[in-house]
Amino acid sequence: FYLSFEKKCLEYLKSYFNLRIWVAGCSTGEEAYSIALLLNRNQLFKKSIIYGTDINTDVLEFAKSGIYPIDDFNTPIKNFESLNFDLNSFINQNKQLVIPTDLKKNIYFAKHSLAKDKSFNSFQIISCRNTLIYFNEDLQKKVFQLFDESLEVLGFLCLGSAENLWVPEIKKKYKIIDAANRIYQKITL
Repeated sequence: FYLSFEKKCLEYLKSYFNLRIWVAGCSTGEEAYSIALLLNRNQLFKKSIIYGTDINTDVLEFAKSGIYPIDDFNTPIKNFESLNFDLNSFINQNKQLVIPTDLKKNIYFAKHSLAKDKSFNSFQIISCRNTLIYFNEDLQKKVFQLFDESLEVLGFLCLGSAENLWVPEIKKKYKIIDAANRIYQKITL
């Protein structure tokens, strides 16, 4: 996903003056920080704001810390190594992966309910990967409507590998950028 996202989306987004990214259902924040690393590598982080939201305040507090037990990060480390990232400099003496302060400064974690809350901004990227699989069809439809209201035309919607943009009246507004990695681009209001 991250390799495809970097190759197929970030080059296009370089033309924007500012980028707003929403990582919905961010849980403990790994995806928000992963996107920050990709943006930083592509000289886009300084002009970006990443909002990581979740309904669970405990996981949000964990995400804000930016400190992860290395054993919990084995798969993400392998993913980053495949992107030629060396995360060894992020590992401290206690075998924890620590997100550097400069990569945390443009990331904001906040409570938000996908089921009850409204849109709070307009975005060029919305990433909600592996959250919608826990919602019934009615709630998924409501969330897709929320994402559609929140995403700017030509913005990117990223879903998890087991999720699809299936709502017909919303799906027709998007083109598939990468079917396997569930990356869509909004092409019309």
